[in-house]
Amino acid sequence: MSQKTLVDLSKLRQSTLSDRDFMDKMIQVFVEHTPTDLTAMIEAISKHNLERVSQIAHKLKPSVDHMAIKEMQNQVRLIEAADDSDGNLFVVADDFCQNIEQLIQQLKQEL
Repeated sequence: MSQKTLVDLSKLRQSTLSDRDFMDKMIQVFVEHTPTDLTAMIEAISKHNLERVSQIAHKLKPSVDHMAIKEMQNQVRLIEAADDSDGNLFVVADDFCQNIEQLIQQLKQEL
Protein backbone atom coordinates (compact mmCIF):
# COMPACT_ATOMS: atom_id res chain seq x y z
CA MET A 1 0.00 0.00 0.00
CA SER A 2 1.49 3.34 -0.98
CA GLN A 3 1.37 6.36 1.26
CA LYS A 4 -0.55 9.45 0.27
CA THR A 5 1.73 12.23 -0.92
CA LEU A 6 1.57 15.00 1.67
CA VAL A 7 4.29 17.22 0.20
CA ASP A 8 3.32 20.25 -1.86
CA LEU A 9 6.24 22.59 -2.41
CA SER A 10 4.49 24.95 -4.83
CA LYS A 11 4.18 27.78 -2.26
CA LEU A 12 7.76 27.26 -1.11
CA ARG A 13 8.94 27.39 -4.74
CA GLN A 14 6.97 30.59 -5.25
CA SER A 15 8.22 32.33 -2.11
CA THR A 16 11.87 31.34 -2.76
CA LEU A 17 11.67 32.14 -6.47
CA SER A 18 12.60 28.49 -7.08
CA ASP A 19 16.00 28.92 -5.39
CA ARG A 20 16.74 25.22 -4.79
CA ASP A 21 19.50 25.86 -2.22
CA PHE A 22 17.20 28.06 -0.14
CA MET A 23 14.35 25.57 -0.51
CA ASP A 24 16.62 22.78 0.71
CA LYS A 25 17.63 24.88 3.74
CA MET A 26 13.98 25.54 4.61
CA ILE A 27 13.14 21.85 4.25
CA GLN A 28 16.16 20.90 6.36
CA VAL A 29 15.12 23.28 9.15
CA PHE A 30 11.61 21.80 9.11
CA VAL A 31 12.91 18.21 9.14
CA GLU A 32 15.32 18.94 12.01
CA HIS A 33 13.12 21.08 14.26
CA THR A 34 9.56 19.83 13.74
CA PRO A 35 10.01 16.53 15.63
CA THR A 36 10.40 18.53 18.86
CA ASP A 37 7.12 20.34 18.21
CA LEU A 38 5.49 17.07 17.22
CA THR A 39 6.53 15.44 20.49
CA ALA A 40 5.18 18.43 22.43
CA MET A 41 1.88 18.26 20.54
CA ILE A 42 1.50 14.53 21.18
CA GLU A 43 2.11 15.13 24.89
CA ALA A 44 -0.39 18.00 24.95
CA ILE A 45 -2.97 15.82 23.20
CA SER A 46 -2.46 13.06 25.76
CA LYS A 47 -3.09 15.60 28.53
CA HIS A 48 -6.07 17.13 26.67
CA ASN A 49 -4.33 20.50 26.88
CA LEU A 50 -6.26 22.29 24.17
CA GLU A 51 -4.47 25.62 24.64
CA ARG A 52 -1.01 24.05 24.19
CA VAL A 53 -2.14 22.02 21.17
CA SER A 54 -3.44 25.25 19.62
CA GLN A 55 -0.16 27.09 20.35
CA ILE A 56 1.92 24.39 18.67
CA ALA A 57 -0.41 24.35 15.66
CA HIS A 58 0.02 28.11 15.37
CA LYS A 59 3.80 27.67 15.37
CA LEU A 60 3.68 24.94 12.70
CA LYS A 61 1.17 26.69 10.43
CA PRO A 62 3.62 28.72 8.27
CA SER A 63 5.77 25.67 7.51
CA VAL A 64 2.76 23.50 6.80
CA ASP A 65 1.43 26.20 4.46
CA HIS A 66 4.68 26.15 2.48
CA MET A 67 5.34 22.41 2.40
CA ALA A 68 2.13 20.42 2.79
CA ILE A 69 -1.03 19.63 0.88
CA LYS A 70 -4.21 21.67 1.40
CA GLU A 71 -5.74 18.99 3.64
CA MET A 72 -2.95 19.48 6.20
CA GLN A 73 -3.22 23.26 5.89
CA ASN A 74 -6.89 22.95 6.79
CA GLN A 75 -6.12 20.60 9.68
CA VAL A 76 -3.57 22.95 11.24
CA ARG A 77 -6.05 25.87 11.07
CA LEU A 78 -8.80 23.82 12.68
CA ILE A 79 -6.45 22.80 15.49
CA GLU A 80 -5.14 26.34 15.92
CA ALA A 81 -8.72 27.65 16.29
CA ALA A 82 -9.10 25.31 19.32
CA ASP A 83 -12.81 24.85 18.72
CA ASP A 84 -13.68 21.49 20.23
CA SER A 85 -17.43 22.08 20.24
CA ASP A 86 -18.01 18.85 18.31
CA GLY A 87 -15.67 16.88 20.62
CA ASN A 88 -13.52 15.82 17.68
CA LEU A 89 -10.55 18.18 17.86
CA PHE A 90 -8.16 15.79 19.61
CA VAL A 91 -8.90 13.14 16.97
CA VAL A 92 -8.09 15.69 14.25
CA ALA A 93 -4.92 16.70 16.14
CA ASP A 94 -3.84 13.07 16.47
CA ASP A 95 -4.39 12.53 12.74
CA PHE A 96 -2.43 15.72 12.04
CA CYS A 97 0.50 14.41 14.12
CA GLN A 98 0.54 11.20 12.09
CA ASN A 99 0.49 13.26 8.91
CA ILE A 100 3.37 15.43 10.17
CA GLU A 101 5.44 12.29 10.81
CA GLN A 102 4.79 11.13 7.24
CA LEU A 103 5.44 14.63 5.87
CA ILE A 104 8.85 14.72 7.57
CA GLN A 105 9.77 11.37 6.00
CA GLN A 106 8.58 12.49 2.58
CA LEU A 107 10.46 15.80 2.85
CA LYS A 108 13.67 13.96 3.69
CA GLN A 109 13.37 12.37 0.26
CA GLU A 110 13.25 15.85 -1.29
CA LEU A 111 16.71 16.69 0.02
